[in-house]
Amino acid sequence: MPEQNPLLQTFDLPPFSQVRTEHLAPAAEALIVESRRQVDEIIQTQALFPTWDDLVLAMDDLHARLDLAQGVVTVLDASEVDEGWERAASDFHGRLNDYRAELLGSPQLYALYVQLAASPIAALFDAQRQRLLGKIQSQFYRAGLSLSQVERDRLTYLRLANELLEGEFSNRLVQATAAWSKHVEDETLLEGIPASLKHALAAKARAQGLTGWLVTLDAETFRRFIANAENRALRQEVCEASFSRASDVGPHAGLYDNSDHLRGVLDGRHEIARLLGYEHFAQLALEDQMVGSVEQVQSFFQAQLASEQSTFASDRLQLQAVAASHGVFDLKLWDYGFFAEKIRQQVAGVSPEQIREYFTLEDTLVRLCGLFQRLFDVQFVERTDFDTWTASVRLFEVREYDAVIGYVFFEPFASAGTEQGPNTIGLRARHIDAEGLLSRPIAVLQCNFLPGMPGLPCLLDHMRLRVLLHEFGHCLQHILTTAENRGLSGMSSYGRDTAEFIGEFLELWCFQPEVLVWLSRHYQTGAHLPHDLARKQLTYISTQTSWDTAELLTDALFDFELHRTWGDGQRIPQVFDDAVARVGHLDGLSGLRPANQLTHIMQGYAANLYSYRWSGVLAKEAFQRFLNEGLFNPKTGRAFREAVLAPGNSRSLVDSLQAFLGMRPAALG
Repeated sequence: MPEQNPLLQTFDLPPFSQVRTEHLAPAAEALIVESRRQVDEIIQTQALFPTWDDLVLAMDDLHARLDLAQGVVTVLDASEVDEGWERAASDFHGRLNDYRAELLGSPQLYALYVQLAASPIAALFDAQRQRLLGKIQSQFYRAGLSLSQVERDRLTYLRLANELLEGEFSNRLVQATAAWSKHVEDETLLEGIPASLKHALAAKARAQGLTGWLVTLDAETFRRFIANAENRALRQEVCEASFSRASDVGPHAGLYDNSDHLRGVLDGRHEIARLLGYEHFAQLALEDQMVGSVEQVQSFFQAQLASEQSTFASDRLQLQAVAASHGVFDLKLWDYGFFAEKIRQQVAGVSPEQIREYFTLEDTLVRLCGLFQRLFDVQFVERTDFDTWTASVRLFEVREYDAVIGYVFFEPFASAGTEQGPNTIGLRARHIDAEGLLSRPIAVLQCNFLPGMPGLPCLLDHMRLRVLLHEFGHCLQHILTTAENRGLSGMSSYGRDTAEFIGEFLELWCFQPEVLVWLSRHYQTGAHLPHDLARKQLTYISTQTSWDTAELLTDALFDFELHRTWGDGQRIPQVFDDAVARVGHLDGLSGLRPANQLTHIMQGYAANLYSYRWSGVLAKEAFQRFLNEGLFNPKTGRAFREAVLAPGNSRSLVDSLQAFLGMRPAALG
């Protein structure tokens, strides 16, 4: 074992560059051995009179060490650290995850928490402590401690099997995405493609030793290609290849097929839910959510679908008319994005390429930090003296009254060979231990943007701007809480329909013309975006929105109904086609296999994809106060910070929004 294992050191900021493959196995072993020793000591010393400090906070310190070490490895997983990393990291994560399951399966630990919760002293605990104790006991229950030993063993097996299947599902999609490409040597086939995208496609070709251009299926390329490529046959080829990835149809039919993996995961989830006494997995998945019941989610879907039908109908008529004017009378899936883009540019009189010139990543980031300073009274101060895992990473100290209250690592660009979308990792949650020592929170913001063309900075279109704001929202949620315990302060402590609220909320700022003007700065002249262009941009993004809305609602409805009805004999394509039919507008998906690409439901969003729409509705209600009182009003920003961000998960978001709005959110009835 190396003398100085960086994963076992005590640090304020992680020593990323020092971590190597050979550190992983010894670190996992040492962390588990020391943790077991401490747990044995806690069980022995707390047996008679368990206390908050020596049980709850002591266990929290233990979990903090495990989480931080695993978080560092998770950040490094997307980098090419050295040979053998992938296998060693997988084993590292597996061992720590198994150990966490072991802790949640300890009857002795569970009995201590129950004893503390029932003690006279616990009756005097404040609301935060009461809420945390309830959350901890619920975690033990869902780990199966009320079951027989045979049932617990079965539960453990199912969870381990599902963990493997979920990981393999995501890996197969990555392989399927990387396996398909279209080599284009005739430039006329790329008519309509923006210069920045053509440059990226040429770079992809050169990286493969090819001339010309290489069209791939990564999300950024697909989105822009489908919206701009004039060649209809090529759009069809790309679209069908994308929506059939990792399935039994399409150009690589059966090669990376996720169908059996998806069925296996659903079987496992359904059995897990039934073992724990739930009717189905959707019921179990709502346990930690803001939403109250399965019926409430179903009613929400019904209301949302009803509210969108007129927009779907008018958008479709407009699409059909424009398509017909271009000689296309049988509108297909690969035509929606293309003709919608033509309509947007015609109606708004502006193109995304024009707007991009006003939003360099560098200047937008500076202005964005200025917005947060004005609204929330915190400063983002960049540091250069820090350890990192790749050269493009930046570090910002978040300060209040000149004191550091947290850190944000910002990784703007995608690592080579990865297909991961934008993501924020709560590397360390805010925590105050029994001695009053503060552990400052750390967030890692990974945008996975494509670098700019040679000689140009990275320029952001509106979608990228939304991504930046959304992910920064998660960072603010993680950093600006004043909750003192990790179980209530960190990103992972929230239910999905609460966690997505702040990202959806911050996105709304970039739908306001004065905010777009304020954030902008032309990459050549330094001029702000003219007000008329800002208004045109908002017209552009509010035109032909049905594709995105229908796709979100279809995926969310499919996800929820799949987990609610699994076991009743319906096949996955049937459930998906039913969702498509209920939502409408995207009927061309029938026969393809988008379900085989829904990695979100393999990464913590199972039966929870509704949360994006749910939290978006609540975000608009909260945002209305800023519209009424001023988008840059520091008093309103301070009120939002104190009512919504500061409490963390120490109370329901419903209660926080009621405190901010002065009334219960209307969307909740």
